[in-house]
Amino acid sequence: EALHTVEEQRQAIAKLSAPILQIWDGVLAMPVIGVVDAVRAEQMMEDLLQAVARSEARFTILDLTGVDNLDTATANHLVRIVKAVGMLGSRCLVSGLSSRVARTMATLGIQLGEVDTFSTLQAALQAALRSFQSEQATRLQSR
Repeated sequence: EALHTVEEQRQAIAKLSAPILQIWDGVLAMPVIGVVDAVRAEQMMEDLLQAVARSEARFTILDLTGVDNLDTATANHLVRIVKAVGMLGSRCLVSGLSSRVARTMATLGIQLGEVDTFSTLQAALQAALRSFQSEQATRLQSR
């Protein structure tokens, strides 16, 4: 029973270190804190894809402010998460890349493709909101 309790606590901590937040209508954010290994990345992807599908989010912000180190495997997991979110029709924005993480990704040759990156979560949210406003203005002009 003690092992079961420890496992439940581990799962609860994992959920808290990568929560999924609806920060605006049509905008989800997943702030990631700590180390991302293969098991955790898989759980993050599953949770995020379910949330995107359920909410029909047009934007998903993957905030890596709380990630200090990144290895090749972790970077590849994050790239797969970004691609999977895009396949569901949500534009994935990556925020909070530290200079250390950016340098590591560049050194490893990890490319995020056409993903927009931002220094802060606030900057990513502002970009999403500008996109909403631009679309709204275009719709009004076409009427």
